[in-house]
Amino acid sequence: MEFGHGERFLADNEKDKKLAELFPTSANRLFFGDNLHVMRQLPSESIDLIYIAPPFFSGRNYNVIFGDRNEMRSFSDIWEGGMPGYLVWLNARLFEMKRLLKPTGSIYVHLDWHACHYVKVEMDKIFATMR
Repeated sequence: MEFGHGERFLADNEKDKKLAELFPTSANRLFFGDNLHVMRQLPSESIDLIYIAPPFFSGRNYNVIFGDRNEMRSFSDIWEGGMPGYLVWLNARLFEMKRLLKPTGSIYVHLDWHACHYVKVEMDKIFATMR
């Protein structure tokens, strides 16, 4: 799935080989995979907006049926090491997101009551210099 950046994107970034490789047609791209791996391939200060909805630290296993019983997806929201283990996992991604955000960029994190206060404290530590 691709959406265009336009000619200005091409002109502003014509010398950046990494961007040319990731966006050969100057189009936005949708990446599938571990977001930490994908983010590490992207250039610093290249993103205007980040929206994430990480696992909620609900302590549950989920089996979700989409449509019919043949289309079942499951995932676990139980973290080895409890909250500290969850925060280690999330912090690695938040540090990459900080690197990727433009100085004028914004990040939105969608969480529920299970972890939102813990994540807010971590984000204050990580993003404090960007205020």
